[in-house]
Amino acid sequence: MSDGPADPPVDAPALGEELRALIAAGAEVRQEVAKRMALSDHELLTLEHLAETAKGPGELARLVGVSPAAVTGIVDRLAERGHVERAPDPGDRRRVAVRLTDAGREAVYVELMPMFVALREAHSGYDEAERALLEQYLRAATAALHASGLTRSAPPPSERDD
Repeated sequence: MSDGPADPPVDAPALGEELRALIAAGAEVRQEVAKRMALSDHELLTLEHLAETAKGPGELARLVGVSPAAVTGIVDRLAERGHVERAPDPGDRRRVAVRLTDAGREAVYVELMPMFVALREAHSGYDEAERALLEQYLRAATAALHASGLTRSAPPPSERDD
């Protein structure tokens, strides 16, 4: 979307305001998806954390910010609806892992698809170099949020030392 050297300099306070607006819009999306799916905020957050990989109940409790007893109730309700299932942990058969079912993944994606389409359209106007710069900024902004100590979740895979 660059028009060449005549582009105005980026206004740092305006950039911060746009980032704040993006974070607020993301929170609104989460609330609306939870409402449409008749889920609590904690139930939807649990599904989000399971989207990448199965997790143990203890890890889910930490990520969602609830007690182990509360996460048991959350998982029970999600399992009753067919969104998640418990299975033996492949790494330690004495433990249980909770995983998102195909039906649970599909239910979330159906609600999020309009957002995915709109985002794809929004970023299609940027060339490869601009998209790389946007990705770099978003990674740095995400890392800054995690560094603030105000998040419970682990940094995205690109920031981990795994």
